[in-house]
Order: sequence, then structure tokens, then C-alpha cells
Amino acid sequence: MHFDYKRFKRKGLKIISLYYVDEANDDKKEIWIIPGYGMNLCMYKANSLKIIDFNADEIRKGYYGTPLLYPTPNRVYQGKFTYNGREYPQIKNGKLITSHGLLHHEPFQGIKINTEEDRISVSAYVDFNEKNHLFEPFPFKHRLNIKYTLDKSGVRFDYEIVSKEQEERIPFGIAIHPYFVKIDGENKTVIRVPYKSTYETTEDFIPTGKLLAINGETDISDYVAVGNLDLNHVFTERKENEPATIKYLKSGVNIKLECSEDFSHIVIYTPKGKPFFCMENQTCATNAHNLHNQGMEDISGLKFVEPNSSYRGFVHIVTERI
Repeated sequence: MHFDYKRFKRKGLKIISLYYVDEANDDKKEIWIIPGYGMNLCMYKANSLKIIDFNADEIRKGYYGTPLLYPTPNRVYQGKFTYNGREYPQIKNGKLITSHGLLHHEPFQGIKINTEEDRISVSAYVDFNEKNHLFEPFPFKHRLNIKYTLDKSGVRFDYEIVSKEQEERIPFGIAIHPYFVKIDGENKTVIRVPYKSTYETTEDFIPTGKLLAINGETDISDYVAVGNLDLNHVFTERKENEPATIKYLKSGVNIKLECSEDFSHIVIYTPKGKPFFCMENQTCATNAHNLHNQGMEDISGLKFVEPNSSYRGFVHIVTERI
């Protein structure tokens, strides 16, 4: 068993590659991270299969690979939210941000690579303070630490929010947005999402705050081919803490999205005619800050970091042979 890393450029993007080789068991895994574009996990390969992949041009636009969605996972109604009576327009570099949070194109600092006997990891952070333009749309003093760890079981994403606020709680949501490849096509790539409810939404996919029991196309509590789905839904109320799962039936690979309890929601996006689909573990509902402000605290799933405290969680993309 051997772990190592390398640094290189691909189409102008500075990439860190972590890789693992176990020749005795014919097992190889590799991940690529782009710290300069929001710590994007842009590629994950298990043996010859690219499970997560990217397009360099789309990465620059904030898509493909695995964008990190913070502090507002997915959509924010009209690009602003209200918290404790104050309105927070999500404006970055003069542009109103209505979806996917603030981290796109953001360079992370303090890059560290740590190699152990049975794993390798890369970590970095971004500070929200007066010196960072991210502080204008989200003016809460804190550090966001991100770490990716590669081992024989797969790749794990860890986050930690360290508050430097003296009095106010930090209201946040975080999500990962992996673009999984339909490796075995529309019919042999199947998914299972053991959640009980989805959110009623408006035409522009903003949750109304009403929960709906899974039914018809949204009932994917047992395996369904992605080609039979056309979803862009937020799911919640996980069944007995079971993970969402992907099976590549032809390739003989099983992917489990194991996560900490704070990841109480998941977005399933299965666009027709595309080579990818998305299963996005997130800690809250879409538009969570505004739902919370409207008195729907439990429905929103909004999370908080207490003053001078920290908050952490993880998503583990476990990869197994069937």
C-alpha cells in the first residue's frame, strides 16, 4: 500500500493530486483538488473509473467537479437573506449571487498535505474578516477549514467552522455538489435515496416550507435508473440514518454517501441528456436562512456556530466493489 501526491497544471489550473496504490489487491484511487477555485474536488478516480470528473472551462464558471456551497447551499431567493432583522445581500465583486454560495473562484490558504501509513490528506482554509471581500456579503468573523482525505475506502470531505465572533451566532449551511459521471449509462447507473420527504417548491425551485411525502418519481427509496428520473429536488428525513447510494451495475462499483448527522438534507439533480447527475449532501434546505427568518426554524435546517466555538461535519464517499 502506497500513498503519495503531486502538483501540476491542467489548462492553467493549479492542481494537487493525491493517489493511492495497492498492487497486492489491484486497487488504485486518485483525487484532484483545485485550492485556487474554492477547494474543488475536481476529479475522483477508482481504478480506471472516473467517478467525478470536470471540465476546466466550467470549473471557472463554478460548475463541475465538486463545488463547495457555503454559506448558502443552492438557491437564495432574490440573492439575499434576512437574519435577526438585518438583510444580507449576497453581492460579491459587484455581482448578485443567487445560487451555490460564495466560494467559487476563491483561493484557499495554508495548504497542507499530510501522509500517514494508511491515508493521505490535503487541507486549507479561508478566513472571513475585514481583509476579505467575502466579509461584505457574510460579515461574521470565522475561519472555514476544509480537508479531503484519501484512503482505501474512498475519499472523505471534512469541514470545520471556527467562530471568532464574540457575541453573535453564525448562521450557515454547507454542501458538496459532486458531478457524478453516468459511467454505465442511463440504465445501468442506479441510485437509492432513503429519505422520507421532499420540499414543495416554486417554479424556480425555491422551497415553500411545505414538506411532501415521497411519491411517484420522488420515491427513490429503492434503486432506480438515473435515466428514468428528471429531478431537481431537496430531500430530508433520512430513514434510519441510511446513506444515499449509487450502483454502477455494469462496472461492479458501489458508492455510499456516508455523512455526519448535520448533513440532514440532500439534493438530487438528474438532468436528462447530460453525462452527469448530482447527489448533494447539505446541512439544510435550499433558501434556509429565509425559511428560518419566516418562522420555519425546523423546516429550514439552518445550522449555527456559537460564539468562540466551532462546528464540524463530514461526507465520506465510500467506494466498494460489488
